[in-house]
Amino acid sequence: MTTVSDGLFIILHIILITVMAKGFREKAGDLAGMAWAYYPALFFKILMGLLLGLIYQYYYGAGDTMMLFQDAARLAQEAQHFLQYVRVMSDQTTLPDLYYGQNPRALFFAKCISPLAWFTQGNYWLTSIYVSLLGFFCSWYLCLALVKYYRHALAVAVSFLFYPSAIFWSSGIIKESIAVSMISLIVAMMLHIVHQPTGLSSILRTGNRWRILVLLMCGAVLWQLKYYYAAVLFPLIVSSIFLYCVRLKSYQKLLATVSACGFLVLAISFLHPNLNATRILYALVATHDSMFEASDIGDVIHYGSLEPTWYGVGRNIPQALVAGLLRPLPGDGATLLHKIVQIENTLLLLCMIIAIYCLIKYKKPVAEKQLFFAMFIYIVTLATLLALSSPNFGTLMRYKAVYLPFLVYICMLGCSPLLNSATASFGLHKRLKSAQA
Repeated sequence: MTTVSDGLFIILHIILITVMAKGFREKAGDLAGMAWAYYPALFFKILMGLLLGLIYQYYYGAGDTMMLFQDAARLAQEAQHFLQYVRVMSDQTTLPDLYYGQNPRALFFAKCISPLAWFTQGNYWLTSIYVSLLGFFCSWYLCLALVKYYRHALAVAVSFLFYPSAIFWSSGIIKESIAVSMISLIVAMMLHIVHQPTGLSSILRTGNRWRILVLLMCGAVLWQLKYYYAAVLFPLIVSSIFLYCVRLKSYQKLLATVSACGFLVLAISFLHPNLNATRILYALVATHDSMFEASDIGDVIHYGSLEPTWYGVGRNIPQALVAGLLRPLPGDGATLLHKIVQIENTLLLLCMIIAIYCLIKYKKPVAEKQLFFAMFIYIVTLATLLALSSPNFGTLMRYKAVYLPFLVYICMLGCSPLLNSATASFGLHKRLKSAQA
């Protein structure tokens, strides 16, 4: 009887998930060239989340995803007593048997998914599907915004919906899933806000107030979960919104962006001890050293005498940037996951070379310099900092999920002249248009 009831419970959740997916598909609507991607991308996202759990359970034997869910399920048990659950969720009391009870960011993630753990009655796989579903909805919302304002549906779909390692490491029960979801919503809200008529009055119009509210809420969640992601992203978001309110020439906007970002970074540095100018280098090097010592010698990036000084860190920045963008490459690590990502990175390197070639040959101007300049700063900053602080290739592959889709997107846009020729040759542009219809 228990088996029958469990099976019925799972079937009911599958029906609910199907209804939610169909309802979001109908409510979100379609833009040119994106209709074909919805269900394949949704299935791919859910599959990657389940695969993540299977790999951790049967290949690694344990890992963050299992421990995080155990904590979430333990918190969900308190939901039987509402007031106790509220006290636990608001940090007014603690549970002694939580694995990550002393890790604030991991505990915050467990609290975020504990309602789902309660809703699925402690079923890891159903909870994983719901987390992946949330991530997909957020990514799809960002994709619609990008296609609406900048077109290039194929580049958007490949970058944000189908790039294997980025989807794998941002699906299922893992902190990057929520982080990428929040980043997607923040960027999407920013795009909708800035593509209103210029001026402060339009930014504060009624239609934008809920977007600003969602942006701030997502920013708060991202800060609690991964404060260093928010510390890089928010200055760029705020400065982008500000610069769309004023009329400046291109070079003036560039200077204003740098100045605004510098001011906001300085302000944010007071919000967390590790972001303070006197502390950030020590925190970065300490994190690097602890991870380096815990890793296999062939599975890490080897820097030259990384010291907590501006010179000691600065001289390793070029190597860190290359590593953050393109490693692991062939020869880095020997696991199956390493091999798959090595193929990806080799193709990405080829895509970068083609993009640079197209830029030189066709000299096609970028339509939205402000957006792509902000993306460039976001990618370069996170790629460098994460590669410096996390020299382990496995950890770096996971962290890259927060900026890798934007990197692939920019590279594919750079290759767009050749991509357009290729799609025209094979008639793919006609298929995309017919898919929309």
